[in-house]
Amino acid sequence: MKLQKMGGAFGYIIGTVILVPLLLYIISVIFYSPNKITDNQINQYITNSINLQDNVGHSPTFKEIDDSKDRIGYQIETITFFLSRHGEGDRWYYTYIYLSKKYKKYFRLTVIVEGGGIINRVTYENDIILTVNREDLNSPKYGTIDNPVPVLKFIGVNKSIRNNNLDYNKAYMDKMFHDNVEMYLKYIMPKKEFKERFK
Repeated sequence: MKLQKMGGAFGYIIGTVILVPLLLYIISVIFYSPNKITDNQINQYITNSINLQDNVGHSPTFKEIDDSKDRIGYQIETITFFLSRHGEGDRWYYTYIYLSKKYKKYFRLTVIVEGGGIINRVTYENDIILTVNREDLNSPKYGTIDNPVPVLKFIGVNKSIRNNNLDYNKAYMDKMFHDNVEMYLKYIMPKKEFKERFK
């Protein structure tokens, strides 16, 4: 009886200490491995980007959010770097989806390397300059409510969205844009699309 209990305990220890972490690692490698990117691909995405001036408009009403099935307005998204039992492999980032009347497309303002408070201030500073990739802007795959044009850099026109006028600090914004693009290409852009665009 004692041996049976010890065998069960030993099996439990083996399962929780070795098998579960090993299984999570294998699933992470197969399903959550990031796109393999290079500095050239990051620079290519950045170089192929242009600035557009737009007006974000008002914060969406509850009805507008409900009608869009929660796809417009402020959202908290998750990047999964690797699977873990307690979610240590997840990281939050922040988005704001709106319909541009000027460009007749949906845009997704995306904040990955900065805090979500920046998104909250966007609707107060309606006039903004978006930096978008030309390929994303011109592709019929992008601009719909289900697949908005990603915007990885945006600044206020009349007033800085960020504290301490960081919108107009070129060194800061260049670094932030580079880091956002790196995270976007590595973890968010679908693998199939990444392969098609960066063969």
